[in-house]
Amino acid sequence: MSDTISVSPVFDLAHRANGSLSSAQADTAAAVVVHARQCAASGAGCGPGKAVLTDDGYQGTYAYCPAVTDLDRRALRHLAEDRHREQRTRSEGTWPQGLLSPADQGTLAQQVLDWITAHPGIHDQRGLGAHPFGLARLSKDQDPAAAGVTLTAAAIVCHLAGYTLHTVPGHAHAIGSYGITHPIHATASRLLALDADQARRLHHPDPDETIGLLDELAAHTAD
Repeated sequence: MSDTISVSPVFDLAHRANGSLSSAQADTAAAVVVHARQCAASGAGCGPGKAVLTDDGYQGTYAYCPAVTDLDRRALRHLAEDRHREQRTRSEGTWPQGLLSPADQGTLAQQVLDWITAHPGIHDQRGLGAHPFGLARLSKDQDPAAAGVTLTAAAIVCHLAGYTLHTVPGHAHAIGSYGITHPIHATASRLLALDADQARRLHHPDPDETIGLLDELAAHTAD
């Protein structure tokens, strides 16, 4: 088996929300898992160890896998680079807009645009839409249409990132890990690494302004 592996990019808003600050880190981490599964399925000599019969009975052995070791090292290097980038942007006062490369930022924006296109009638910059009981709760696995809500672009970003959305009249927030609540607008701006002007456009009441911003960001994927 080759000691290298190539997998399709897995960078998405969920990875971004969970601290993977670059597509390289997310993709390499996924490649470790993919290769380990390929090793186990092919029996090519790397991957999980196998039990062998010895004089003392069955004893587990470890099969060294150069590819997984190399990928592990790369994933750790990317993670260290991501953390250094975050520390630098905070010290320079360019957080969060300095976290992502233009290409990665464009990838995220395109995901939001694709989702809006695939879910007509859900995007509404006026806010989370009316709910029969004046209260709405939307988990990451729920269909907004079935739940009877419409979503702002910022809420869509948080929804795609795996947050649970909760709204009562006059207040809405995103619920993350361990039940911690986050403001939807600020969270979406952080996930997309927007500067102040871009954040204003993402939350603009005119949907054309918001879609225009996402189109501009998505264009960077071709750079």
